[in-house]
Amino acid sequence: MTGAHSSRALSPLPRSAGLLAAWGVCVAALWPGSADWRLVGVMATVTLIAVVLRWPRVAIASAAATVFMVLAVRHAESCWPATQTGARVRAVVQIDSLLTRRDAAIEFDADVTVLEPASLRRTLRARITWRAPPQPWPAPGEHWQLLLRMSAPASHATQDFARIALRDGIDARASVIASRLDRRLARAEDSVLVWRARIESALHELTAGREAAALFAGLAVGATGAISREQWQVYSATGITHLVAISGMHVTLFAWLVAALARGAWRYLPGLALRIERERFAGIAGVLAALMYGVFAGLGIPTQRTLVMLALWWWAKLSGREQRGYEVLSLAALAILLLDPLAPLSSGFWLSFVAMATLLSSDLSLAPAQRRWWHETFVTQWRVTLALVPVTLAWFASFSLAGLLANIVAIPVFSFVLVPLVLLATALQWFATPLAAAFLAVATWVHDLIWPLLRALAAQPLANVTVQDDPRLWSVLMLVAILWSLPVPWRWRAASVACLLPWAWPSRAAPAAGVAAVDVLAAGDGVAVVIRTQTHTVLYETGEVYGSAGRRAHTLLWPHLRAHGVSAIDLLVLGSAGVRNVAGVATLARLLPIEAIRAGGTWRDPPPRVGACLGRERWEWDGVTFELQAASVQPAASCVLRIRARGAPALLLAERIDALEARELAADPAARDVDVLLAPRRGSIAAAAPALVAAARPRVLIVSAARVEASRRTALAQHWQLPEACIVTTADGAIRVELAPQATARIAQPKAARRPGLWRPEPAVGYDSASSGAEAARCGN
Repeated sequence: MTGAHSSRALSPLPRSAGLLAAWGVCVAALWPGSADWRLVGVMATVTLIAVVLRWPRVAIASAAATVFMVLAVRHAESCWPATQTGARVRAVVQIDSLLTRRDAAIEFDADVTVLEPASLRRTLRARITWRAPPQPWPAPGEHWQLLLRMSAPASHATQDFARIALRDGIDARASVIASRLDRRLARAEDSVLVWRARIESALHELTAGREAAALFAGLAVGATGAISREQWQVYSATGITHLVAISGMHVTLFAWLVAALARGAWRYLPGLALRIERERFAGIAGVLAALMYGVFAGLGIPTQRTLVMLALWWWAKLSGREQRGYEVLSLAALAILLLDPLAPLSSGFWLSFVAMATLLSSDLSLAPAQRRWWHETFVTQWRVTLALVPVTLAWFASFSLAGLLANIVAIPVFSFVLVPLVLLATALQWFATPLAAAFLAVATWVHDLIWPLLRALAAQPLANVTVQDDPRLWSVLMLVAILWSLPVPWRWRAASVACLLPWAWPSRAAPAAGVAAVDVLAAGDGVAVVIRTQTHTVLYETGEVYGSAGRRAHTLLWPHLRAHGVSAIDLLVLGSAGVRNVAGVATLARLLPIEAIRAGGTWRDPPPRVGACLGRERWEWDGVTFELQAASVQPAASCVLRIRARGAPALLLAERIDALEARELAADPAARDVDVLLAPRRGSIAAAAPALVAAARPRVLIVSAARVEASRRTALAQHWQLPEACIVTTADGAIRVELAPQATARIAQPKAARRPGLWRPEPAVGYDSASSGAEAARCGN
C-alpha cells in the first residue's frame, strides 16, 4: 500500500506543461515575420481567451510564445541601428564576462555607455573584439574607456549571430580601435565573475601543460576561452564536448558526493539530528552544493536543467509524491523557461533535454534479464548518441561516430578522476597552494595519458561526419533515432535505415564536357570559390578570415566538396598567401589530396607542391580553358584566375588585387571580354581602379562579403556602371555560376532557404536557378 501522498502529482499544471511551453517558444521563434508590438498583442489576446475558456494547454503555449515575442521586440528596439554600422564612438565599458582568446585577440561581453558623439549616446550590451590588447590584459569586472567601431548584431550566411545576440542579450558588436583614449578607469570589485577569473588564472599558473590548464579551467568554472582550436577539434570529433565544460553529469555527481558526506556528518552531530531528518539534511546540502557549483560555472542551460531536476527529485522524494520521469523533465523545462524564456535558442537546451528524455526511456526498453551493468551502460550510451544525432546535425551540420567509443573511456575518466581532482585543487589553492599543485599534477598526468587516445580517434577518417544543411535529413534521422531507441521489431529499424539511402552517397553528377560549374560559397568576409569540370576540381582561396584559423575550410569547404563527390583537388589557387588562408590549406590537406598549389604574395618556406604565380599558365581541362597569372609585374603580386568555356566570355577571379595591381591588370588582355567578375577585396571601390572597370566591363559583378548595405550596393553599381540587379552578393548565401560553350554565364540567384525568425527579418538564401534567366536578361552589357 502506498503512502498518503504517493499518488499526488508533482504539480497542479498539466504534466506536459514544460513541453507545451517549449513548443510555444519554438512557434514564436520560427514565426515568419519581424518582431512588433501588434504581434505581441495578438498573442496576448489568444492567451487571455484560452485562460477564460479554461484551455490550460493552449494558455501555456501561447503565454510562452507571448513572453518570447516581448523579449524579441524589446531586443530589436535596443539593438545598435544598422544605419550606424561602422560608426566610431568613445565609450566607457565594464567587462562582464570571462575572456575568450582568439589568436592574438580577445573577445568579451561588456556593458557599454556611449559618450561621444552626443547623437549616439546610449547604454547597451556589446560583444567586443580587441586585437593586440595591452599587457596586462583587461580583466573581468574592470572599467575601461575605449574607442570602438560599432556594428549591428546582424547575421550572414556562415553565422546566425542575430540569434546568438538575442539569446545572450547582445545589442551590438564592436571592435577596439587602438587610440590614446584607450585606458583603464577602475579595477574590478569582488564578485562571482571576478572569483571565477581568479580561479581560472590560478589554474593556469599551477598547471604545467597549457592544454591541460585550459581544460581544467573549463571543468572548474566553465571558462573555455583558453581551449585551443586543435583541442576543440579533437573534442568535437570524439563527441566529448559535453564533458569539457561543467556538464549536468558533473553537477549531479558533485551533489551526490556532498549528500553522502552530509549523511555521514549527520550521524556525528546529535544536536543536528534532533532538528532535521537525515535525508532532508542530505538533500538540502546536495542541492545547495550543486547550486554553488553551478553559479561558478556560469549557470548554462545543462547546469540549470540539472539543478532544477535535482531540486524536484529531492522534493518529490522527501514529500512522498509520485515521481514520474517525464513529469520531472517537463517541470524542469518549465522552470528553465521561467528563468530564461530564450533558452530554446541555445543548442544546449535541446541536447540536454533530448539526452535526458532518452535516459528516461531506456528503462522501458531493457528487459530485467538484460540489466547487467556493462550491457546497460553500453546500450544507454548507444541510445543517447543515436538520439542526439538529429539534434547535432540540425545545430552543427556534423556528428561524431567516434563518440560511442570515446565516451565509454572519457565519461568515467572525466567524471570520477579529473573533475574531483580539479575541484579539490580549486578549493585548496586558496589556502594550500602546494597541495593544490600536487592534485593538478596528478590530473595533468591523467590528461596526458588519455589525450593521445583522443587524438588518435579524432584522426580516423570517419570520426566526425559533416553533412550539408538539409532539414529533410534531420526529419528522417529523427524518425530513425526514435525507432532505434524504442523496443520495436528489427524489420522496422531496417526499413527506417533504408530511408537514409538517398543521403548515403554524395551526388557525383559532374558537369557535362565543356561546362564549368563555379560555386562562390558564402564565406562571410572570406572568399571560397569551387570550380568543377567533368573530371577536375579547382579551388580559389579557402574562405578563411581573421581568427578563423582553418575552421572555414573544415566547416564550409569540406562539406561542399564531399556533397559533390570531390575526392581530390587538382589545383588550389591562393590570390595572396597569408596566415589566414595558409591555415585553411593545412586543414584541407589533412582532409583530401591537393595535387598542386599556386600562391600570390609571400609564403615563407612553402611545401614542395606550392608554386608562385610567375608569368602566365594556360591549360584546358574537359573543354574549359584556364589561365593563371600574376596581376602585375611587381614582386609578390596577387594571383588572378580566368575561366572560359569555348566560344563564351570569361569569368575572372581577381579578389585579392589592390589598386596598383588593378591598373596593371587593366592593360592585360586577360581583363577583357569578361562576363562575370569577382569584385576585388569584398567590393572595395578603392581596389577597383577605373582603368579595370573600363577594360573589363563585366555583365555581372559578384561581391563576396558578410554584409553589403544598400548604399554600398548603389555605390558599386555606379562605379562599375551596372544596374543594381547585376550586383550579386554572397551576404545571403552561395552563388552558382554555370559557364557553357557559346553562351553567357548562367547565374543561379539566391532564394529563401529558411523562414526568417523574429530575430532575423531578412531571410537567408540558397540557390534558385529558376530566376537566373530573368536576371540574365536584365544584366546586359
